[in-house]
Amino acid sequence: MKINKLVSIVIPAYNHENYIVDCLESIKAQTYNNIEIIIGDDCSSDDTFRIAQEWVQVNRDRFTRALVIRNNENKGITKNSNYLISLSEGYYVKDMASDDILDKDAISNMVQCFEENDVDAVFGKGKVVEEGTKYPVKNDNILSDIFPKQLIVETDFFDALYRRNFIPSPAAMFKKETFHKFGYYDEDLCLEDREYFLRIALKGKIQYCDKDIVFYRRGQESASNYRKNKEGIIKFRKYYKDEEKILKKYAEYTNESMDFFWLSVLKRALHYRDIKTFCWLIFNGKIKISLNLFRKAYQVSNYIYK
Repeated sequence: MKINKLVSIVIPAYNHENYIVDCLESIKAQTYNNIEIIIGDDCSSDDTFRIAQEWVQVNRDRFTRALVIRNNENKGITKNSNYLISLSEGYYVKDMASDDILDKDAISNMVQCFEENDVDAVFGKGKVVEEGTKYPVKNDNILSDIFPKQLIVETDFFDALYRRNFIPSPAAMFKKETFHKFGYYDEDLCLEDREYFLRIALKGKIQYCDKDIVFYRRGQESASNYRKNKEGIIKFRKYYKDEEKILKKYAEYTNESMDFFWLSVLKRALHYRDIKTFCWLIFNGKIKISLNLFRKAYQVSNYIYK
């Protein structure tokens, strides 16, 4: 029997005039037909809003419903995402950045995964592509998997996810009712997806879909990209403090210690030459370090981040 449940794709957009058409063209090309798109421009200072409006006017008939909204004030990505999700009418909801590109079978594969499993969210595979990649994506544009390490498969999904966020957020999709059951993204966090997946995994179910879902553009302004300068260090500190807050929130539900987290912060501090954070870790007892551990951390950081 053909599956025809409405899928909402919500796109919080900000200053992506060079990329948003590639994003929208990849949605238009989906092999799954029953799709609505909701684009929320967050007061872009470039032509993102105009370009999105013109594209939707030309391609509106492809979609069950198509909206382009411009916020009166800059909400930030998390508040904007929550707002767009609240406007969605689909049985399933996928939020994606306005510079991401979907594989043509992404929605079909995730809907199929939902239909075969009684779960609250699904996630698949993603690939990192060059910043200037255009749609359709060519093999030469692909740099790596988003998470190149082998997917962790364990009996206790929550404990595995607590240790390491192996879910690529751009490759995830939810039932709309998941947001009614578990609430929306935490707007006080910049790692809102990290916390939300843990929230679902604690009392709900998340299913892995072994399919390519998204091409993720990792540019200089990407949230996951830190440059070795003052701004990069500030961003790094903000993100690790957010993750510390999240892990402490869920610490009572796992037997895992936070040693793995502090070691990862140490490695990144070494990578970004962030001496202040490195010294804070040592003098506050977060890391009991020996000379050998120092050398190991430095070697590992060079291997991972070179």
